[in-house]
Amino acid sequence: MFKVFKDGKLPTKGSKYSAAVDLYAREDVVVGAGETVLIPLGVCIDLDSLIGAHIYLNDGRNLPNKEDTMYEVLKANVVDLFLNSHYLQLMLRSSLGKKGLILPNGVGIIDMDYKDEIMMIIHAPIHSITRDLGTLCMCEDNIMDEPLNWSYSIKKGDRVAQIMLCEHKSYLFGIDSTEERVGGFGSTGV
Repeated sequence: MFKVFKDGKLPTKGSKYSAAVDLYAREDVVVGAGETVLIPLGVCIDLDSLIGAHIYLNDGRNLPNKEDTMYEVLKANVVDLFLNSHYLQLMLRSSLGKKGLILPNGVGIIDMDYKDEIMMIIHAPIHSITRDLGTLCMCEDNIMDEPLNWSYSIKKGDRVAQIMLCEHKSYLFGIDSTEERVGGFGSTGV
């Protein structure tokens, strides 16, 4: 399901019945108080790996052999059906949430036609940091008297995110688009 970038790590599963797999930071990142940063996760979606034994026709049969003339037609239909009914949901690992870090948009929705490296936006809100430090660093104007020197370091190879494959039925909205994705992170609707 995933292709690994140079310096990236293959996702892992924490336990036998884990609903999500863990993703790892591909590089060192420091998040300061009030900052929002992008963490590259070292993997992208590899649709080719989903073809074959992992995707079945509606009646449960495997795709025919590659030599079969219907293979390419069936493969295209199965891939289109899969792309139109699945997405990846990206969440912050709870261990980072305990440190006061958040995903600004709550959860990451990654469409199956997203081809670039999966990245995660994290934010260190000042209010949770000051609460955790047990100090209030605000003055009358609601502006900090002096900048906080708090920061949190994420090292290359740290488990930082969880991702799960989810099914959706957005095609039931009756809203279609023939637009192909052009661009990467945050590119739709621009």
